[in-house]
Amino acid sequence: MFFTEDVLLFAKVSTIHIQLMISVISDLCNVSSFKVNLDKSRVICSKNTNIHVKKYISYLSTVKFASNLKYLGFPLIHGRIKRIDFNFVLDIILSKLAD
Repeated sequence: MFFTEDVLLFAKVSTIHIQLMISVISDLCNVSSFKVNLDKSRVICSKNTNIHVKKYISYLSTVKFASNLKYLGFPLIHGRIKRIDFNFVLDIILSKLAD
């Protein structure tokens, strides 16, 4: 479930793709009433992404990097999904049932 304002964007980590993504976001804001909240925006890259590429992304945009992301409390898994990744859901359910 996403709210109407929420957008996930995926791109290859390359100069052209990053500049295109920035352009698309800018165009979207210009033709709609949407504004990007950069304080809530995050970038996540593959573990294999070169540090120089990450620095360049930071140079192009003020969006912060994150090692892991959550959406509505659920992790957006980056890597192999393990059972332990969702233990927090079971903890929440058990605490609700105990009340």
